[in-house]
Amino acid sequence: MRVAFQKKISTKLAKQTVIIAFFVGLILSSIQVYLDYQEHEESLSHAVDQMIAVSSGSAARAVRTLDESLAKEVVNGFMHYEFIHSAEIIDDLGVQLARSEPGTASEIKPSRLTEWLVDADENYVQPLKVSQEPEAGFGKLVLVIDWDVALSPFYHRLVYVVTSGLVRNMLLALILFYVFYAALAEPMHRVAQVLRKVNPINPSGARLSQDLVERGDELGVIADMTNEFFASVEKNIKQRDSAELRLSDSLLQTREIIDNVPHPICARDTEGRFLFVNSSLAEFYGLDEAKMEELNQYELHRGINEDQSVELEAADRSVLRTGESCFIADFCLTDHDSNLHYFQTSLVPFTYFGQASVLSIMVDITARKQAEEKVIELAFYDALTGLPNRNLLTDRLDLEMRRAERHHSTGALLFIDLDNFKGVNDSFGHAVGDQVLQHVAEQLKGALRAVDTVARLGGDEFLVILPELSENLEEAKLSAQSVAKMLTEKIATPFFVKNRDWVTSASIGIAMYPNDCNNVNEVMRFADTAMYEAKKQGRNKHVFFEIDMASRAESAYSLENELRVAVAQNQFFLVFQPQVGVQDGVIQGAEVLIRWRHPDRGIVPPFEFIPVLESSGLIYEVGKWIIREACYYIRKWQDLGLWHDEAWLSVNVSPNQFYNPVFVDDVMEALKEAGLSPTALELEITEGIVIRDTENTIKKLELLRSNGIRIAMDDFGTGYSSLSYLKRIPLDVLKIDQSFVRDITVDPTDKAIVEAILSMSKNIGLEVVAEGIETEEHYKFFKGTSCQRYQGYLYSPPVECKRFEDMLRERVVA
Repeated sequence: MRVAFQKKISTKLAKQTVIIAFFVGLILSSIQVYLDYQEHEESLSHAVDQMIAVSSGSAARAVRTLDESLAKEVVNGFMHYEFIHSAEIIDDLGVQLARSEPGTASEIKPSRLTEWLVDADENYVQPLKVSQEPEAGFGKLVLVIDWDVALSPFYHRLVYVVTSGLVRNMLLALILFYVFYAALAEPMHRVAQVLRKVNPINPSGARLSQDLVERGDELGVIADMTNEFFASVEKNIKQRDSAELRLSDSLLQTREIIDNVPHPICARDTEGRFLFVNSSLAEFYGLDEAKMEELNQYELHRGINEDQSVELEAADRSVLRTGESCFIADFCLTDHDSNLHYFQTSLVPFTYFGQASVLSIMVDITARKQAEEKVIELAFYDALTGLPNRNLLTDRLDLEMRRAERHHSTGALLFIDLDNFKGVNDSFGHAVGDQVLQHVAEQLKGALRAVDTVARLGGDEFLVILPELSENLEEAKLSAQSVAKMLTEKIATPFFVKNRDWVTSASIGIAMYPNDCNNVNEVMRFADTAMYEAKKQGRNKHVFFEIDMASRAESAYSLENELRVAVAQNQFFLVFQPQVGVQDGVIQGAEVLIRWRHPDRGIVPPFEFIPVLESSGLIYEVGKWIIREACYYIRKWQDLGLWHDEAWLSVNVSPNQFYNPVFVDDVMEALKEAGLSPTALELEITEGIVIRDTENTIKKLELLRSNGIRIAMDDFGTGYSSLSYLKRIPLDVLKIDQSFVRDITVDPTDKAIVEAILSMSKNIGLEVVAEGIETEEHYKFFKGTSCQRYQGYLYSPPVECKRFEDMLRERVVA
């Protein structure tokens, strides 16, 4: 410990002496200053009185005679004295005759000391008698004193007295300090320096110098006894250090190893108090390592998770009771941030400095557990819906089929496919499609039993396992049918996605196991086949698998492969059915139809392959090709002079083609490549397109019409909401379906329907085309109406390009 300068003995003695000398000197100096001030003040007053006495006569004469030059001379005479700031003479009427101008600032600002000593605002005023008359007035001689200047000699003496007193006291203090330091403080300071350097734990080699020991006074006795004490302490410390060094090295090495282990390690006594912890465990609890010691882990963890704390305490009790180690392969603990961790934990009976305790070593396996769970989830569950995927489904289906055989029971597999889901993705994007799939998955999960399994196969396909419905096949079918009907209704429930209401439907195929088959892949294929049959029957249905469906499915699969070859090898061609003016019989346009020239089977009817084009998704490419070919032929016939500008070709549009996001771009690109006006093309849509998504359909039709393309409603009258939609849809033409035309001459109902359509179309400004005109009676009926065009076998069946060109030439010649 270092002694501060102001606390040293020599300093204290010198300070006390100086203080006494200072006060004595202060008193003497004050007396001297007071006497000097009295003497200076008297001298100054005497000097001013003499100046006034000398000048008052001249000043009075100047006032009496009003002699300004004399007055000026008098006041200027005062300015030879530095302490006179200004002088002025005022007559008996208070008028200033003369005033001396100050040599410095016009305003006096005395120092604080001057203001304290004298009244700085006090001036010398000498009355001046104007005349000897008793009633005569008085003038004034006013002297303004600059007291700072007047007292400056006194101030100089004051500074000298104070400074000399301070210097005297300082010299006295230094002399006394040196005397006291040499006689007393220096020897004690040497003792203090030696003691300050002594290490209290190991004072090895610390000794006071021999000259201090030999002084013979009190300091010498203290020095001698201190040296003896040092020698005794050194001996004891060497013995202790030798033992502690070995123990300390061992503890430090052990602690360093434990702290660097990346696993929580601690020792707990029989009550659960920490005896030591490493940094990993301190980090787990979010506490400082030093603060954790003496804390009770049972109580600490009880604030996080009481059940885990009870398990931890029970495990410790078991180890302490049996005296045997314990290994827990999967022990759960929650950290201070409420994160659950999994540990492989070893609990070992342990003696810590003679105290019974439990050594706990924990290895965090949380990341490994999470990775294992993620692998299982990715392998067996669908990422989008969280449902089991194909892998888990096939495992469960195989298990349920084996159980059904053992228990002689019947189960069902339902194959669910959403209707027109591709159109949702194409029209609104995959983000909306994903939300629709998630909604359907939730509906399916919420509707089924706990023993049932619902899985997503992929895309918009779901599978449902209904195990052990009944031992009786018919009863099992009834149960499966009931579930299928219920699921159909659930899926069809309106729901809200992306700020709009949605309604979807599903087709369901049902296969019974083990009756239909006892093979997992086969029963899945049979349910898939039944689902496609449900779609053929109009969608939003459920159909049980029947054995003849398998052969039809194989045929459909074969046909689909042949169609893919047909698209690649350009086996399709177009035919044209003329549309003729009812009144003049002139060809005004034609409907474009597709045909397939099969290399082995010849011409394949459209009703055989068009549904397969639709279901396989090939219809988009084929439909795009039809529009391009139609534009090509129009361009060709215009160049040949066979096609006038008011004529058009009418092309049927598939729903899947229409709802493709780039459909309008495809149409406009085909017209642009052929160099055609958009009015040369007419697109035929069905009511099914409108009903599927009315708002988007109307927007797309308005876009097509704004570009000049004509829009026709094909098969009008066969839909269930024709009139309600008609007023909203942007149309140019209505085509009366041939089912109304066929019996129009014999069936009053068909006739009434056709007449109503014609009347309505005329009122709202739509053209009408009658389809299926095959007899003269049909023609005569429509000739007497407002129908503009007709087509049918009466005039011509659909013909190939060459024959149609001949018909156009005949029209031109005619």
